[in-house]
Amino acid sequence: VHGLRPRLLLVGAGHVNRAVAHAAARVDFDICVGDIYSASLCPDAFPLSARLVHAASFTDVVEAMAVRPQDFVLIATNNQDREALDRLITQPVAWLGLLASRRKVQAFVRQMRENGVTEADITRLRAPVGHDIGAETANQLAIRVRAATLHAKNGEPGGAVKQVRDTWQPGGLAGGDE
Repeated sequence: VHGLRPRLLLVGAGHVNRAVAHAAARVDFDICVGDIYSASLCPDAFPLSARLVHAASFTDVVEAMAVRPQDFVLIATNNQDREALDRLITQPVAWLGLLASRRKVQAFVRQMRENGVTEADITRLRAPVGHDIGAETANQLAIRVRAATLHAKNGEPGGAVKQVRDTWQPGGLAGGDE
């Protein structure tokens, strides 16, 4: 249906997902944030339109979010990424990202293979998530995630914008008005 805003489901309500929520709301995503710690779900920390979900476990959080195939999902919990990932890895979604170190991702992928998760499901996981822009702060990581989700949503090939070198001169384009 034309006109529906895509949903971004944020599993974990820490500082990075707070920044991601604000960045994604600015580019017309509906936001749903879930966590097991009710104190992390402070309404003032998220866009006004964000739906906040509290549950006893991340398995219950994912269930309460009612994940749909057209959803974009980012996992970024304090210490329970694996629980959320186990619940989401086989669910059809438009995009599944995990904010984690390369070492953690390698360990999770090895464990998923040992547990019989198919290669098709494993290759859908985007982890570590986002484009490498040298991000270090929560807001920088949010831009990295926003770029990755927009890339997936818009179906573009991604990468750097092609530079126009043959007409470029210091101060502007050659032979044209600025």
